[in-house]
Amino acid sequence: MKILDKFTLFSVIKILFFTVLLCTLMLLSVDLFSKFDSYAQHSTPFAVIVKNTILYGPSAIVLILPPATLFTLTFFLSQLYANNEIIALMSSGFSMKRILTPLLLFTLLLSCGAFFFNEDIAIPMENVRQTQLDDLFGDYSKNDNANITLFDNEQGYIINANRYIEKSKTLTYVTFIILDKEGRVQTKVSSDKASYNQGVWHFNNPLITTRDTNTLLRTAVPDYTSELLANVTPKEFRNNSNDIDTMELTSALSHLHNVHTLDRATWYVEATEFYDRLFMPLTIFVMAWIACLTDYRNKRNVFLFSIFNSIVIALVYYVGKMLLQIMSRQMAVEPIVAIIVPYIVIFFLPYLTRLIGLKNE
Repeated sequence: MKILDKFTLFSVIKILFFTVLLCTLMLLSVDLFSKFDSYAQHSTPFAVIVKNTILYGPSAIVLILPPATLFTLTFFLSQLYANNEIIALMSSGFSMKRILTPLLLFTLLLSCGAFFFNEDIAIPMENVRQTQLDDLFGDYSKNDNANITLFDNEQGYIINANRYIEKSKTLTYVTFIILDKEGRVQTKVSSDKASYNQGVWHFNNPLITTRDTNTLLRTAVPDYTSELLANVTPKEFRNNSNDIDTMELTSALSHLHNVHTLDRATWYVEATEFYDRLFMPLTIFVMAWIACLTDYRNKRNVFLFSIFNSIVIALVYYVGKMLLQIMSRQMAVEPIVAIIVPYIVIFFLPYLTRLIGLKNE
């Protein structure tokens, strides 16, 4: 490794380390004070508070890495220009491409490392933290859900529940409808409660209504199960708006496969969240790319102008990404398209601007 590479990487790593450390401590403080009232009301021991706060640390690091990378590279490159070091480097035969290449390779490796760090450390620790918070603050779980309806056209059934309770894995006020091949109601099962036990849904004291030619037969039984629900697990009834972000990868893929069949609208929402989770570490490289695209040739206040330009481009990226994700949740575009397009646009941005400039000339 040449002296230039050592100098640039050491400088960037040093700035990035202190930036991430400071911002992570700020996020931990915000999280602590946001839950301070709840801790006080439940007389939570000090050791438990410290443990829950520390468990949030890896998630905070993953969250802060992209903007920290943008600030770090913008600061480093602006100082090269402000101190005229860039003139000395170019006079020594180093091109701008040669100066930026190690930085981009470093951030690309950092993105890969952030992916494994998020999957193997941050997400498991966040799951432990959420479980402890659920136990501390009562019976309510973030996975509890209300007004759930699932349907399967291939199996021919519809199930609706007033509420799903994660702690006991039960459904309340459940209606289970079995359809015939023509799509007409064949059997209706109504129960105040359905429990999931050893891989089987048990309807407690249900009222079963069946259609026999032109008559309806009603029967009350103590317990009812159906083979049609053999592949339906409690995961399909959960409130997965946050759970899909913390679910194990294999479990998340299996869950999305089931939801794709049972509820297309929910699949679009959860698939968007899942793909965003997969590609989120790549945002670190995107922020580095934006920092390298910024013009640092301002004579005065080079850092202020540079950080302003970088933030503007980053905001355009985040706003565009947010709008596409909203469209994906509304089933207007495919989830994978909504996630990938912003990365492609940012990557080809310098070529697009150069093309526009040539056309204007």
